[in-house]
Amino acid sequence: MGVSHGALIFPCLAWRLVAGGCVLPLTREGFQPAAVTAGPQNKLIMANAAGMLLFADLDDFTIQEDVQFSQGSKDSNIQGLTMTSPESTYLYLGAEQKSQVLEYEWHSSHRVFRTFNLLGLPRDAASEAQHLGLQSLTFVPTPASSQEGYFYASTGISGDVYIYEVPLLSEGAVQSASSVKLWSPLASTAAAVHHVEGMAYADGHLFVCYNVEDSTRLLIFQLLASGLPGRLREQHQLDVQHVADLAVRKSTEEEWQMFFICQDKR
Repeated sequence: MGVSHGALIFPCLAWRLVAGGCVLPLTREGFQPAAVTAGPQNKLIMANAAGMLLFADLDDFTIQEDVQFSQGSKDSNIQGLTMTSPESTYLYLGAEQKSQVLEYEWHSSHRVFRTFNLLGLPRDAASEAQHLGLQSLTFVPTPASSQEGYFYASTGISGDVYIYEVPLLSEGAVQSASSVKLWSPLASTAAAVHHVEGMAYADGHLFVCYNVEDSTRLLIFQLLASGLPGRLREQHQLDVQHVADLAVRKSTEEEWQMFFICQDKR
């Protein structure tokens, strides 16, 4: 990655996602996106708080809704979305109020197989409108973990990121995971708490974004072999407003494609 803005590739599609509000070429009317991840077969996968799950084809901009998930998850308040691999048939969705990760098989069975409770993740169940629970979610693969990787989860209560080793290789429909590390990507002060709005893993790097007035602050961290955060490699101030989450994929050896979804604040 270069040190300039030009090293971060924003396709035309990404800017259309940012600029269009809640009526977008890659969404549906009234759809307020809350989470996004890069999926298989050149697709973006998006979810909203109401549980609507959309697969957006980046080749022809067509949209396909996973109706089975949308019908069965209306009370989940989805705010996070990730995959253990872009080619996996499983999605992991972060439910805000209950601080849970839902393991959903999207390809054939279209059902939630397991639920993981994220113990110790701060939340305020009485303040649903304030987004004071799970805010974003991403998976970082590493052979250093006995469960093939770590889930990074942020919260709307503090600026901290909680790193969990979720028991992916264990059996059981409902399981719990404890945080193995607490991390603050951007130090908060008494005057301002910097909440992580979105996180994405790609090729050994962790991308973390914040809303800062009318722009987005993006931090890029190199990850250690342990799967834990390493040094800050780059930071950028982007002309992107009201960001809710981001997806990242590496397109060439030197370039990255980044896709931001934003809340309509009108």
